[in-house]
Amino acid sequence: KNLHTEFGKGFHSCQEDIDRRIFYGQSRETSLLDVLKITQTDWRHLDSFAHTGKNLKNLRRTLIWYNTQYEFDSFKLLTLPDGRPAQEVHYNLPLNEKYRISVRFDGIVSDGTTTLILERKTTGNNLDYKYFMKYTPNIQVGTYLWAASKMGLGISGILIDAVQILVGGTRFSRQTIQLLPDQIQEYERILINACEEASITPDIVCLSKA
Repeated sequence: KNLHTEFGKGFHSCQEDIDRRIFYGQSRETSLLDVLKITQTDWRHLDSFAHTGKNLKNLRRTLIWYNTQYEFDSFKLLTLPDGRPAQEVHYNLPLNEKYRISVRFDGIVSDGTTTLILERKTTGNNLDYKYFMKYTPNIQVGTYLWAASKMGLGISGILIDAVQILVGGTRFSRQTIQLLPDQIQEYERILINACEEASITPDIVCLSKA
């Protein structure tokens, strides 16, 4: 297993669990404490990598600091038609007469007026202008916003929720990425080419209609 991938999975999984508990009415504090207990068994293997920054202690600290940073977050998980929270959402959409596109969102959130796709990222890089610039243009962002334009949910952009993992701490930053309609249309062409060349990302799958 790759340490960096495993640490990212750990943060995503644990924070999704916290968000889900909050969605169903549990307090953030209680949700955090419950999930921190779970990390002791489910994510203790992070210590086997002997890494000074990405270990169980730092995972737990990252969860604590993240939930302190966003304790009063205005963006909440959207409720799906079946009553479930909109997290780990999968959509399968027609691209053209030959392909369908399958996408997976970390979540869909809203502050009551703006609805966004939530995309959490863990990184060791500085959360500066250059970091967020790499998402525009970006095939993942373009595909997600293309998919969102077909869903009729009023999604206006993607909230990049970035977490910088350091040896002695953690930093957080967010930025909303939006594309103009003609840019979204351009990504449809890019997607068709990507499907033809099989050069797609892990979170985006081309499905043949044949």
